[in-house]
This record gives sequence, C-alpha cells and structure tokens, in this order.
Amino acid sequence: MVAVQAGGIIVWRDRIVLRRTAKGEWVFPKGWIDPGETPLQAAIREVREETGIRAELVRFVAEVPYEVDGEVRPVAYYLLRTADAPEWSEHGGLDAGCFPVAEVGRMLTFQNNRDLWARITAEAAGLAQGTQSDPTF
Repeated sequence: MVAVQAGGIIVWRDRIVLRRTAKGEWVFPKGWIDPGETPLQAAIREVREETGIRAELVRFVAEVPYEVDGEVRPVAYYLLRTADAPEWSEHGGLDAGCFPVAEVGRMLTFQNNRDLWARITAEAAGLAQGTQSDPTF
C-alpha cells in the first residue's frame, strides 16, 4: 500500500510531543499528503500545523495502517527531532502536549500508535538524552 497520510514521532529534549484530537484522543501528529508532496514533507508540515514545532528528520520508521469507516489508510511515520518551536505556545497544553518517554505508551489512545511506539521507544529514549530546547507551556 502507498501511504496517503504521514506523521511524526517528535522528540523534544527528554520528552515526546503528542497531539490531542478534538475528541480528546492522544496520537502522533499526522495528516493527509497533499498532491505533489512527499510523505516526509507532509509529516514535517503536519507536525508544524498541529503542534507549532519545526522538526527535522531523524529517520523513516514505518508505514502503519489504520481503519476508519471500513477504509484502510496507510500512514508513513518518521522519527523527528525538534529544531525550533515558534508556534508551540498556540498548541502546548491545548491540542498538544509533551510527555516523558516512560508515559507515552500509557497516553496514546490507539493500539496501532502504542504498537508503533513499542517499536521505536528505545531509539526515541536515546534521542531524548540530547540537548534540545526545553518546551515552554
């Protein structure tokens, strides 16, 4: 299957950034791939739109499908690190949050996100030991 959406697992210092949907579900930020856009471009754009964070690529992680109303939608996920957070104040604590690595699995609403997190936890935890800027709420 070819990914129709793309998203990111975002490391910000010792935390992971998640998005809260309008229904209160905690997920990795993601969205539709626009015409002419690569999955990576879409992931970086969606992360910026949904969290206010400008992210940079660490690596491609996996393509993970989910089902909505009987339709399977493959999502390309990338491991990203925070480069800057110019609009974080518009999202932090509202429709996005930063969580310690150890809490992410419990926070994620959907099993497919929890399974993806289980595959990438050790690598994300290693990145989380870096020297990125502290989030401000």
